[in-house]
Amino acid sequence: MPLGLLLILIVVLVTVLIEGCSTKLPNDSANRSLFEVYQDFASRKSLQRRALRHSPVDLTAYTRTVHNELDVQFPLLPNPSIVLFVFPHIVGEAPIPGYATTFHLYQKHHYALPGEVLK
Repeated sequence: MPLGLLLILIVVLVTVLIEGCSTKLPNDSANRSLFEVYQDFASRKSLQRRALRHSPVDLTAYTRTVHNELDVQFPLLPNPSIVLFVFPHIVGEAPIPGYATTFHLYQKHHYALPGEVLK
């Protein structure tokens, strides 16, 4: 294929691709003010809220209660910790005050499955 024909083909292809990406979508709010757009949005939201409040659908399964919280369903298993006190010391020329830190006996925290009894 001659170089000139290949160049023309590439230019046509790029032009078609660029033209395809430059299409405009219809804009229905072009002639409306920002206040009108906001009022329309707010009225839709209030209609949705009103529909949810008066809907016959039972939403209690989606409501958070004490009985269906994750920390109640999956309680944390005991992981004893050891408290270690580090005495005041000097590192180089910097004095380090004493502090307490804790170490857990197990590397990871484990959770009980629903229905498992903790003693």
